[in-house]
Amino acid sequence: GRNFLLANVAFLTRAPYFRNAYVSPRTRDNVVPNLKSETIFSGDLSYFYRSPNFQLKITGYYTEFRNGTEGTSFYHDELNTFVNYMMTGVNKVHYGGEFGTEVKISPTVTATAALGYGRYMYNSRPSVTITQDNSSEVLATDRTVYIKNYHIGGTPELAATIGVKYSAPKYWYIGA
Repeated sequence: GRNFLLANVAFLTRAPYFRNAYVSPRTRDNVVPNLKSETIFSGDLSYFYRSPNFQLKITGYYTEFRNGTEGTSFYHDELNTFVNYMMTGVNKVHYGGEFGTEVKISPTVTATAALGYGRYMYNSRPSVTITQDNSSEVLATDRTVYIKNYHIGGTPELAATIGVKYSAPKYWYIGA
């Protein structure tokens, strides 16, 4: 009763987000070419160990995204305007592992530790449509973006934490 094994598998489709469905979502209603629903396959496997003074969890996960649509807007210095960069056919893969433990050092003191490591990569060469935000001009269509095997920005791939918590018998606590 102290060892647990848990597995999850998912397959789903997701319509493009509203902000990614239009070539210039702030100024016009032209739909991104080749717009498709994204398919997602995901799975994870976890092992739990629980005892009165020690708990442990180890998890491995894998998620694959196919046919996604991503949009980025930025200021273009040469054109002196905002530009919309809409990619279609974006495939991504996320995989990694997580580890967490909690040890009861005494009846009032508990130590915790956690570690997460993942790889979040593009695994395709999507097509891009580039438009100027404040005019009807389309700067490029169906250009190939060479981002295969590049890391996905905006999220850490390594995270760790340690902590200690004191729980007083009078129902107050403090942690660091």
